Amino acid sequence: MVLGWLWPSLGGADIWLTSFQRPAVSKLQLEDKIYQELSNRIVTVYRGMSKLGAVSYLDNKLNLGEAMIISSDGWLVMYGSDLDNVGDKVSVLTADGQIYETEKVVNDIYADLVYLKIKSGQFKVINFSNNIQSGDDIFIYQDAAWHYGTVGKKVFTASHQQAHLDSAPVENYILSESFSAGKIAINSQGRIVGFVTKESRLLPSIYVTRLLSQFLNDKFLQYPSLGVNGWFNDIILKINGLVANEANLWYIISNYQNVDLEVLRVDKILKFTVPVVKKVIK
Repeated sequence: MVLGWLWPSLGGADIWLTSFQRPAVSKLQLEDKIYQELSNRIVTVYRGMSKLGAVSYLDNKLNLGEAMIISSDGWLVMYGSDLDNVGDKVSVLTADGQIYETEKVVNDIYADLVYLKIKSGQFKVINFSNNIQSGDDIFIYQDAAWHYGTVGKKVFTASHQQAHLDSAPVENYILSESFSAGKIAINSQGRIVGFVTKESRLLPSIYVTRLLSQFLNDKFLQYPSLGVNGWFNDIILKINGLVANEANLWYIISNYQNVDLEVLRVDKILKFTVPVVKKVIK
């Protein structure tokens, strides 16, 4: 089996420079650098294995997509809006042909992400970039070829938003081209900037990295939310004295049991304290 990922790269260390100006570069010219730098950082995930008699094999019909390794002890993350019931019987194939089973699967229903833990092994981890904005170049490997695109404007989405689930992902980016859901996007330095969503938009990697440290420590996801009962025509201006917006809301409330709010209600500025409720995904 051949894992369908080619990562054009130049330079060394953990920075991979790609260029859409050299489309004629052959697979053979790229292979050495690919397998040195990235082969075991991107894997293919299958919904278990099929059997033919006594022989087990990986069936392309069970291919769930690509995942990236986010911890040296084998935690993976992949995009999967339709993978809520992926189950625990998952097989992982690395570029060098190694097959691993997983011991735990955590579905992040708010970000459409799936976290999987490989049972054994030591792995090289992927590098992220959270510095993304409209107009940036991206590169996505799809249909056996590199595709160049650009990041469009940031848009609001609330597909999984629940009442007062304030820290859930609510923004993504329009892409200049249409790509398949679940594909991994990199920037011109070879760092991960996000996943392609089912709407062919870019889910930025910030929705992975902001949870990553706590998740790898606790082995569960935790979304903080403002514990406000009922709906009000309020506009939240500040939380704990800091201007509130989607970019910093999660960080402001994640480490507190209670927070001070400053809200605008019918032309009046009100101040009060509310609890922070933790929504846990195990």
